[in-house]
Amino acid sequence: MGVFISIEGGDGAGKGTQARLLTQGLQEAGAEVKLEAFPRYSGPLGGIIGAYLNGDYGTSNHPVLASLAYTFDRSLVTDEIRHYQQLSNGVYLADRFDDSNDGHQGAKLATKEERLALFEHLKNFEHGTIGVPEPDKTILLPVPPALAQENIDKKNARSYTNLTRDMHEADTEHLQNAYDSFMLLAEQNPDRIIVIDPVEADRKTMRPMEEIQTDIRRALLPILTERLELQRPIET
Repeated sequence: MGVFISIEGGDGAGKGTQARLLTQGLQEAGAEVKLEAFPRYSGPLGGIIGAYLNGDYGTSNHPVLASLAYTFDRSLVTDEIRHYQQLSNGVYLADRFDDSNDGHQGAKLATKEERLALFEHLKNFEHGTIGVPEPDKTILLPVPPALAQENIDKKNARSYTNLTRDMHEADTEHLQNAYDSFMLLAEQNPDRIIVIDPVEADRKTMRPMEEIQTDIRRALLPILTERLELQRPIET
């Protein structure tokens, strides 16, 4: 049986870089890997999601409604995820997945109780009602808001917006709330979500990407070794 892995974290956490490095390591070990970044701005829901993040629909969208476009975007890859889960050397690797709804939409809610209720609703709807697979393991890379915005400002232009920072990225309070929401989610799902700190002790700079990648591979090694038939060991 293959493995479904997601990499999560706030904006500017280096998820894309770590996903690419992990893909390379898995392929070198003989895994068949599908790497997909979400949301898929070139997909059928991409225009709607991009317009939302660009602020075209306003800035006070209810978290349940705002989650729907992301959820339906992910639902369109259900068959592909299941295909890789059925391969003896298959890995479906998602750069963001359903936990991003919990983190960013949970950031709009004021209390722990409200966020937990949202997590439960979104999980039941996406994985229960619609039947989208849930990741086997999730790597969470939490980054403090100030550092996240510094990293965001270094990004290349994005296809969905002409802004340096989209609606979520520009809002420091939102980034802090999303950080707290992600950490609450990890606290509630200790068996699935693995928190790896990507920030140096000074809390002002990122750790070297190679060090972070080593921690990610070591954290995932038990499930990868258990599930996959590989040609050679995964380098850590």
